[in-house]
Amino acid sequence: VPAFNMMVDMTPVDYASKCIVHLSMQKKFLEETFHVVNPLPAHWSNVMTWLRSFGYSLKVISYDQWRAELLKVAEHSSENALYSLIPFFGEEAPDNSVKFDCQNTLNSLVETSITCPSVSAELLNTYLSYYVSSGFLPTPQQIEQLGYELNKAPEVMTL
Repeated sequence: VPAFNMMVDMTPVDYASKCIVHLSMQKKFLEETFHVVNPLPAHWSNVMTWLRSFGYSLKVISYDQWRAELLKVAEHSSENALYSLIPFFGEEAPDNSVKFDCQNTLNSLVETSITCPSVSAELLNTYLSYYVSSGFLPTPQQIEQLGYELNKAPEVMTL
């Protein structure tokens, strides 16, 4: 994984959908702008620590080294699941300079029971357990048993 010094917005779909439904049903909000993001993002290093605690072995490397590996693996085959990510990772590491102000959303939810859970080891464990049980992700043990191949990314699930 790349060594990033940034915050990660992980907005649970349950929270986002509840916000959208609630806000869209209020005529008084018809011409307002709302950003539905997690108001409590997590630091990248914490997310990586939580992934490790789930059992995934992750090695932190420089962004330049990570990007070179991504390009080596993905740029030669448009069939590779990583291929579509190439444009998102330029020569310079991404920064967190773009932030969405969700205060209008939060103010509009004050009198509701709609709250966004903070990103935590427990929340990530819920996501990962689902992804593993559905077959979207291999278990950490499967990766160790089969050996991780850089040129074989997991298939992307489509709806």
